[in-house]
Amino acid sequence: MKEKSMIDEKDGKTSKSISIEIKDFGPISSGKIALKPLVLFIGPNNSGKSYAALLIHSIYRASLFEKASSAIFSSLSWNDMFNKDILLNNQLYELEQIMEQGKEICVPGEIEQKIVTYITNGIYENGLAKELEDKYSCKLKELVKSGKESFSLKINLGSCNICLTGNDRLSVKKYPHIGTKIILDKALIQLGGTRYWRDTNDGNVSIGMSEIDSDGSFLAALIQREYTLLLQLATTEEGHQGRISHYLPAGRSGILQIYKAVVAGIIKKSANKIDTPLLPEIAAEFISNLFCLPEEQTVFYQLVRELENELINGEIVIRVADGYSPELRYKFHDTDIPLHRSSSTVSELAPLFLYLKYLVYKGDVLIIEEPEAHLHPGNQRILAKFLVRLIRKGIRLIITTHSEYLLEQLSNFIHLSKVDPQKRVEKYSYSKEDYLKYDEIAAYVFDYDKKSCGYKIHPVEVTEKDGISQEEFIRIYDALYDETFSLQSEDGN
Repeated sequence: MKEKSMIDEKDGKTSKSISIEIKDFGPISSGKIALKPLVLFIGPNNSGKSYAALLIHSIYRASLFEKASSAIFSSLSWNDMFNKDILLNNQLYELEQIMEQGKEICVPGEIEQKIVTYITNGIYENGLAKELEDKYSCKLKELVKSGKESFSLKINLGSCNICLTGNDRLSVKKYPHIGTKIILDKALIQLGGTRYWRDTNDGNVSIGMSEIDSDGSFLAALIQREYTLLLQLATTEEGHQGRISHYLPAGRSGILQIYKAVVAGIIKKSANKIDTPLLPEIAAEFISNLFCLPEEQTVFYQLVRELENELINGEIVIRVADGYSPELRYKFHDTDIPLHRSSSTVSELAPLFLYLKYLVYKGDVLIIEEPEAHLHPGNQRILAKFLVRLIRKGIRLIITTHSEYLLEQLSNFIHLSKVDPQKRVEKYSYSKEDYLKYDEIAAYVFDYDKKSCGYKIHPVEVTEKDGISQEEFIRIYDALYDETFSLQSEDGN
């Protein structure tokens, strides 16, 4: 079934959907995940939800993060590639001669494919392999499902597919193919950095003359631009690179309890004074982000302040202790309370508040494990409302959850999409922007499969009429009800 394109209600722009197919990865036997504005992972503990979430985070960090550009277009040497391929050099020289005459040309498929292969290997075989080993804190072969020889991934980027297998190393088995007509344009068009191009109305690309030289940098610019389009990288209105992935791990409140000690250890280790025990990479990334928060506030700052007032009746602030070490504190009225003395609700929500205030921008991906942890059901409803407002403002969310309250409230926002905006305000006390469209949500349940001795990822039905299916929880309700009824019958005897 072909993936649908998502259309932004505000500007009507079409966004190519991305999906990931997984096989024999950790506890996951198989499954396919489509990445929509809101992705929900449901299922029992140890079923692979965090494995899938961390995999998506790794893929974003390797291929959609700004450092991918640096790794592929700076660290790796284009000259090495072009200088070793005499045939390619000759072909590029001929192209240059044609373009200097002002003629229209198409990049030959063999040239394009060589460059695409070089980029793909750099991003996935090298970049993604390193991200996976770092994020899971293990060797690649340890991510292979027990009893299998390798895992496989298929990353679908609209019309472009990349197939990989992993064991001792990550190998690309299928490369994408990109074809774009290049038109010579003597006018220099600068869109940022050293990249010069202009998209034409017929889908072609116009390249500035300064990009034409014998080492093929004009083709590198073209392919980088094509990958930018296919991978949905975009510069946000605030000037920040979009589609950066941020990960809030489970147990974050516990990590924050030892925050100061870990930060002190990191500082000492960076100064080569002592050796410290290794933290799991995702926990180290989490602490590093909190330790290095920028001073600049994001556009979500005021929205977060509203959420803080509703949920914790206060504010999470950063104070500098010992002249250098930042300390997170809970400001309640006029009193600053150390985070370790605040409630579990406050310490659980503090990272979310800070990420949204200082790190997350429009177009970014925010992955949250169990956002409902330590929250009363009433507060889970409030949190759901603010998650919806984040989606409306352009943040993409991936959430693992065990909460039927959260799912039920999100379903209500689907129902609100059918309610007149003014009625949302006057009758239901929401804002006009408090709604979800059913096709903005992808929900998945992780079910154990006896045949494969692993967990399979199945899509959960999401409809405009019924919202998000609660079948996973209904089975538990039914079993609990049957047991309760049976025990009460015993009492009657």
